[in-house]
Amino acid sequence: MGTFDTLIKIFFPKNEFKIKKDLRLLAELTIVDFKLLYKNSKIGYLWAIFKPLFQLAILYIVFSIFFHLEMKNYQLFLLIGIIIWNFFSDATNQGMSSPVRKGNLIKQVNFNRYLIVLSSCFSALITLALNLIVFFILVMIFQKELFTTTIMLPFYLILLFFFSFGTALILSSFYPKYRDLSHVWEIILLMGFWITPIIYPITQVPQKFVNYYNFNIMSRIINDARDAVLFKYVPSIKHLAITVLMVAIIFALGYWIFKKRSPNFAEDL
Repeated sequence: MGTFDTLIKIFFPKNEFKIKKDLRLLAELTIVDFKLLYKNSKIGYLWAIFKPLFQLAILYIVFSIFFHLEMKNYQLFLLIGIIIWNFFSDATNQGMSSPVRKGNLIKQVNFNRYLIVLSSCFSALITLALNLIVFFILVMIFQKELFTTTIMLPFYLILLFFFSFGTALILSSFYPKYRDLSHVWEIILLMGFWITPIIYPITQVPQKFVNYYNFNIMSRIINDARDAVLFKYVPSIKHLAITVLMVAIIFALGYWIFKKRSPNFAEDL
């Protein structure tokens, strides 16, 4: 018996079989989701790496050359913002449509339906991990060192994951009945990309708008992750506590809405 199985048996003796069953299903769904993203593609999983690099090249040329945005290691500043935003976009888009894409499974099998949304988020997490490997290779090339504050990055990525999962739960709760939601969300993501400091530093935001940016959870996560990795800075405990609270509210709201609406999925599909 593996260590992980032993821990499940110790902490969840009454639900051991159910938890193991859910974990196996989650792993299978995640692998299937990730494979389907690059199915029939000539270069396959390499697109997971090339996509943010192509975005980086385009935005870097536009803003550093044409708009003369001068910043030390701007390519790293831009890339980590793109990588984090792409995870949020991929996780929410895939999570939103997952009940429809796995409609046959929902109709035929009795299981915890949040697993289909969670598997989509884990699939996006694999892409995030591949992107971060490339990012840190570039950090060692251009920045030539890793700051001790980089140890905070996993914490910010956990917040990112739970915020994305919570948002995906909300979207997926309504998508089976309201398919136009995908188009609305596409517009919201486009707006969100530009009103989140991804391609520009928050210092360039007029002071009267800075407080509004603090309500943007993605803005907080991207800025904090960027500060830790590139600028050797960690915000105050109060700032981090507020971010955790905001993420917790979205996640709890998403879980509550999904639990309330998911029993109706079979009818909506």
